[in-house]
Amino acid sequence: MGETVIAKNDSWSTSADSAAIAQASAYAGAFAFAPVTASTLLTNLPSGTYTAQFRSRDGTSGIALIEVYKIA
Repeated sequence: MGETVIAKNDSWSTSADSAAIAQASAYAGAFAFAPVTASTLLTNLPSGTYTAQFRSRDGTSGIALIEVYKIA
């Protein structure tokens, strides 16, 4: 198989679709995101198996929470 990057960012508030991200997050009942500090993606994916990878900006280790919502 191989690795294909579908999407990435390090701040949802600077994304071109930041208004749509905020609207979808509210629709899904997700907690409100702080500007600049949260990486958030809004994308359409076909059915399948996916792997999410999270990396810090500066390469330090830590704990990350990754949530996935289906927005209809």
